[in-house]
This record gives sequence, structure tokens and C-alpha cells, in this order.
Amino acid sequence: MARQTYIAFDFANFTEQGLRKVAREFEKNDAPVIKDGNEYSITATNKISRIQGMPTKSATLHFEDGQSVTLTINNEGSVFRVKLNNKTIPVFYVSSFSKSIAEISDKLKANSKKFAQAVKRKAARAHDADQKIPKHRSGNSIPARLKAATAELENARAELAEVQQQAQEQQEKASQVSQRVNQIKQKIQQAFTQKEALLHRLETLNEKAA
Repeated sequence: MARQTYIAFDFANFTEQGLRKVAREFEKNDAPVIKDGNEYSITATNKISRIQGMPTKSATLHFEDGQSVTLTINNEGSVFRVKLNNKTIPVFYVSSFSKSIAEISDKLKANSKKFAQAVKRKAARAHDADQKIPKHRSGNSIPARLKAATAELENARAELAEVQQQAQEQQEKASQVSQRVNQIKQKIQQAFTQKEALLHRLETLNEKAA
């Protein structure tokens, strides 16, 4: 990607607050980031890591269809790498903030169906592998663990849906919003962290089961 800046951030404060403008721009392009009240589901630790010796920071936006976009900035605040679901993608409209977000949004929406199908296939493979296991095999076998991991993933999704519903209900209770929003935001983050871990476990276990 060219070095020309298309999204500039304060490197010292690469946080959820600093990315609210980006989340709102995605919304304008029909690619909504999960939102709880006024809070967006954004993972931004503001911690420095080094890539080829260069100080960098990364932040991930979590979308309603389950996908994620990770932005990595250098110490000048310029975005030099964009990942869609942990896969680096090119961005060509680097000279315009709105056009660059629109381009990323288009790629995210175009990949939504494929992403959902991939998750479904992984769950199906785990189920098929479990069906082939002899009944006398131990419950600690790889197919059995695949089934357990798949069940945990479904539970995480159900929990996320429930948390989002709770968030919507809590918006009507103005006197309790502040405290409840923080609790629900933490649950959403935990649910996504669990989902990412479970997807990774599924991929690893599928490789072992192959």
C-alpha cells in the first residue's frame, strides 16, 4: 500500500474514541459496526507493537454480520495495513477518507455471504467428523472436542444475541444506562474474544482430524 495518508490518527491515543468517526462512516456505507447505545464494538488496546522494527498500533472493528476489520497505523498515525477477518486486503482510494472506507465496506459486504458459509462449513465438518466416531471411542477424541467447540461457538453467538437484545432494552431505561452499558459492553467483548478463540480451535482441530 502506498505511504500516502488516507486516515490519520493520534498515535498516542489510538482508542475506541478515536475510531468513532470511522465506525460512523462504515454505517453510512451500510456496513454497521456492532453498537450498544453510543458505544461501538471496537477492540483498541492502544499498545505499541513493532513490525519490522517500526512502532505500530492496531484496532479491530466488529461488524453485525460477524466479520471484523483491523486497522494498523504507524507512528505517524497513518494506516498502512488493513485486514478483513485477519486477511490483509489492498485499499486503493488512499487519498480520500470517505472513499477508502467505502472501498473497505464494499469488500466487507461482498465477503459477508462467503464468511457465513465458511463458518457453516466448519460447523458441518465438525458434526460430520463426530458422526464417524465409534461409540467406544473416548469422549476426549478430536471429533468429540470438535463437537464441544462447535457447541461453545453457538453458545457464544446466542449469548451475543441476548446481550444485544438486553442493550436495546436498556436504552429505554435512561436512569440505568451508564452502569448497564459498561456491563453489556464487557460481555460483548468477551463473546467476540470467545468466538475468535473457538474459530481458531475449530481450524486447528479440523487440521488434526483431516
